[in-house]
Amino acid sequence: MQINKQLMRFIDFCSGIGGGRIGLENLGMNCLGFSEIDKDAEITYREFFGDDEVNYGDLMQIEPKDLPDFDFMVGGFPCQTFSIIGTRCGLDDEERGQIIYGLVKILKAKNVKYFILENVKGIVSHDKGNTLKVVLELLDEAGYRVYHKVLNSLDFGVPQMRERIYFVGVQKELVEEDFEYEFPTKYSGKSESLEECLIESDETLIFDENLPAYQTFYKYLDNKYNKPEFDKKER
Repeated sequence: MQINKQLMRFIDFCSGIGGGRIGLENLGMNCLGFSEIDKDAEITYREFFGDDEVNYGDLMQIEPKDLPDFDFMVGGFPCQTFSIIGTRCGLDDEERGQIIYGLVKILKAKNVKYFILENVKGIVSHDKGNTLKVVLELLDEAGYRVYHKVLNSLDFGVPQMRERIYFVGVQKELVEEDFEYEFPTKYSGKSESLEECLIESDETLIFDENLPAYQTFYKYLDNKYNKPEFDKKER
């Protein structure tokens, strides 16, 4: 399957500060706007990409006809409701858990050819796997061949242990029946170290063992999946 990335247009949904956008622009794609409701994230986004960027706002309130035509959707839909450290209300969470339905509505209405969606690893096990099954069925019924895999940013040159599931979708009519998407393998080059990315003069970046965030991270290292991989004493 050959794709002309230089002519491809995308919209950045649930954009955060634009991490997904950076990857697509590095491939030569053209961003037509973004959708983000967090005001602090929007401030940072505009610092990165400029004040002229169009924010389409709450995607659950977007009328697809008001969006320009685009080829590719990228989005990290809200994860708190699926995370092992969140409420785990899943698809029953009307505020965050049902965003996937809004994304699918836009995919279908705008006849979007491709997408990359991202969420936490916890969605795989949520509700004994039923939530993942529902998401995959939604995307399949919308007309997409969908491939998914859990990847860890630590394996790709980034000094951060961040496990996320990625959904890659292609309209069924665009690929042969035997087409299989291949996810990238682990990065084999030199990775950046955390020390190289921190600012020594910024005291707010110093770990305080009494902070709730530190305790959450400590528990994360100590769960049954990570305990064999990491020594807390070295952290």
